[in-house]
Amino acid sequence: MNRLRKFLESIVFAGMRPTEDPLYLSNRTIRQKIKLGVLIGLPLVVVGALLLYALNEHKNPRQAPAAQLTPEQIAQKMLPNLNGDLKVDSNRNLEVMDVHVQQGKPLRLTGEVRNKTSHAIQNAQIVFDLTDKLGSRLGAVSTTVARIEANASARFDFPIPQPNAAFALVREVDTP
Repeated sequence: MNRLRKFLESIVFAGMRPTEDPLYLSNRTIRQKIKLGVLIGLPLVVVGALLLYALNEHKNPRQAPAAQLTPEQIAQKMLPNLNGDLKVDSNRNLEVMDVHVQQGKPLRLTGEVRNKTSHAIQNAQIVFDLTDKLGSRLGAVSTTVARIEANASARFDFPIPQPNAAFALVREVDTP
């Protein structure tokens, strides 16, 4: 058996003896082999444990999802010092039924306003914000509608100086 082993070692190691090669694995002690295994395996085990922990937390979060807040609760959190008796005054006598930018030379703002009262309204002032196609504000324009009969509608039409105007938004309606 010893002769067979020497013969195989002479073929495998090409004449080199395991005792002659300091890097030969069989020359390492058990302690050195364990140390090398720990140095290679420990980072892999740590990364694997962190991945398992992250995946487990993702699937099973520790706390239940927050309950859906009502609009009143959201408003209270966002504006805690806002009193509930806040009123925004708006004109309820006139209603702008239609407003649009009419293309042409020059651009014009046309539309219709309706009187919702039982009496005629003289010289109603309406202010519009003009925007381009992307919604960027270009400026404001206003017009005066001379006389609007009770429970009736009146049209308005006037030129606007903003060449890129595409949309008009009602900003203010004022009746004397």
